[in-house]
Amino acid sequence: MYLSLKTDQYFSYYLKGSVIPFICISDAKKVINEALQNNQEQQWKMKVEKLKKINAFEENLKQQLSAIKQLKIALLRS
Repeated sequence: MYLSLKTDQYFSYYLKGSVIPFICISDAKKVINEALQNNQEQQWKMKVEKLKKINAFEENLKQQLSAIKQLKIALLRS
């Protein structure tokens, strides 16, 4: 649940601090309680699973880009 709240930037409004951003525990509890009231647990589980799949896809793309970069370098060196 925290991951989906963080990804959707629910906490950004409550961030404080100009150098090191932080959020008060009371604000974090408030955001989490509101999110729990607005969505059922099953919906959260589905969202979290979808976010995990998207993150895995993103990681796969990063690995592919890295491999392509290495292939370019190998091609130029040969």
